[in-house]
Amino acid sequence: MGLEALVPLAVIVTIFLLLVDLMHRRQRWAARYPPGPLPLPGLGNLLHVDFQNTPYCFDQLRRRFGDVFSLQLAWTPVVVLNGLAAVREALVTHGEDTADRPPVPITQILGFGPRSQGRPFRPNGLLDKAVSNVIASLTCGRRFEYDDPRFLRLLDLAQEGLKEESGFLREVLNAVPVLLHIPALAGKVLRFQKAFLTQLDELLTEHRMTWDPAQPPRDLTEVFLAEMEKAKGNPESS
Repeated sequence: MGLEALVPLAVIVTIFLLLVDLMHRRQRWAARYPPGPLPLPGLGNLLHVDFQNTPYCFDQLRRRFGDVFSLQLAWTPVVVLNGLAAVREALVTHGEDTADRPPVPITQILGFGPRSQGRPFRPNGLLDKAVSNVIASLTCGRRFEYDDPRFLRLLDLAQEGLKEESGFLREVLNAVPVLLHIPALAGKVLRFQKAFLTQLDELLTEHRMTWDPAQPPRDLTEVFLAEMEKAKGNPESS
């Protein structure tokens, strides 16, 4: 059988498989899932979703199919919820039915799941840095680079300071405060917290040097400084 004879056969087989795929989808999913765009054989709704702008795409689909609609991403069914009422009904009223999550194969590469490759990936450090930078932006109007030695020092001191909060010796000093009179004992027990506060004092001093009281506050630190200046300028009468 020559190549020219195989081409029509391949086309027929392909069309047959696509039709079987389409019929199987309708029998398996049509009655079990909310309405949604008609899936294509093999691809499902992959071509219907703009993955570069999913919020806008889902909003357009919501206008067509309602607050709850379904998609078929290849052979994976997905239910999309829109609006507080739909989310509350799914996650609260029917929380037991929606508590489980399907496996996501791509995350196994990052270190999640039984088939993960290589060393497990722990996002704790990145999350700590991201959240700390948000706090730094709000309080002192600056963002640290993730490899900034000062920033890393602050993070280390904060973590060690949290450990001191739950330390045994700290609880002993709280229970027997007379021990605080022992020279340098409290400083040793809370040395990381004291070092952290010293770093914050340095940042505050640097911030005060660039602060212009005549300009609107750039962050929460300048709001605090402005309030302090206001309090000094208008002391309460005794």
